[in-house]
Amino acid sequence: MNLKTIGAGLVLLALAGWQFTTHGIGVNTLIFAAGGIAVVAFGAMGRTIEANQARDTADFLTDPGGAIVDAATDRLGEWLGDVTKPKQEEFDPDAAIARYMANRPEPAPAAAEPRLDLPRFGRKGVGSVES
Repeated sequence: MNLKTIGAGLVLLALAGWQFTTHGIGVNTLIFAAGGIAVVAFGAMGRTIEANQARDTADFLTDPGGAIVDAATDRLGEWLGDVTKPKQEEFDPDAAIARYMANRPEPAPAAAEPRLDLPRFGRKGVGSVES
């Protein structure tokens, strides 16, 4: 539970209440209320809201197209950087099985002689040893 985030959500809910009392139900009231509920929920889950996340959300609300283009151009370098990284080695199933078989513990020796002291039960003597 993150108390700072919950406190920020309560401030947004208070702003929603103030907007409601002064101007009635409007777009700002709904935005403050929805944001406050979301931030309180994030705080209850233990997550934090950073300043850049709040700025990105405000940018998206004011100019959705521009915010999407800005986010894409910000991540373009990361996307291109992934292409230039060397690829990870291919998985070799035969080598994995060989490693498993090399590190495998020895099996327990099987009993050669059946035990004669086993209990006998049932009509056919299941569990009995015939001589």
